[in-house]
Amino acid sequence: MSYLTDNPWPLIIVLTGAAVISLFIAPGRGKPIALMCLAGAVLVWFVEGAITSPAELIEAQAGGILEGFKSRDLDAISARISDDSPELVETARQGLELVDLQSDFEIRNVEVTSLDDTSATVKIRANGTGKLRGGGYSQRVPTYWSTDWKKQNGEWQLSGVRRLDVVTGKEMGTFDRN
Repeated sequence: MSYLTDNPWPLIIVLTGAAVISLFIAPGRGKPIALMCLAGAVLVWFVEGAITSPAELIEAQAGGILEGFKSRDLDAISARISDDSPELVETARQGLELVDLQSDFEIRNVEVTSLDDTSATVKIRANGTGKLRGGGYSQRVPTYWSTDWKKQNGEWQLSGVRRLDVVTGKEMGTFDRN
């Protein structure tokens, strides 16, 4: 069921395709089958909209952290960081002192690599324009992160971060140059 709630499009496309095929194969008798398939596709669309999966909740929290970085709001960032990981708030503060992220900086891909009821490991790719504070020029910055999340008080909170090389996927220092 989590696949349906994360991406309903494959099932919607299959049901819509089955509706079209049933109309061509059996023009008279295929109409009820086509209508059932189309009704199923609409049902899948509404069910997906009504259910928010843990992966979607984590992605929303990660998006909130990114928005905090873009607006330079340490409070918004730290509100999404686990109380068990105060060092991440300090890392975020250091990041805010080093770089300004521009409005085009966005999350491009979120991949949940493990997930249970209380913890998750998520890989996040993001890129956009960044500028070193205190001078320098703007440039396109690709980033890749492995993040750990804990569910605390009903919300997913960031509990660990490792920066990864965008090409090799190997771990690197948080503030290392690419």
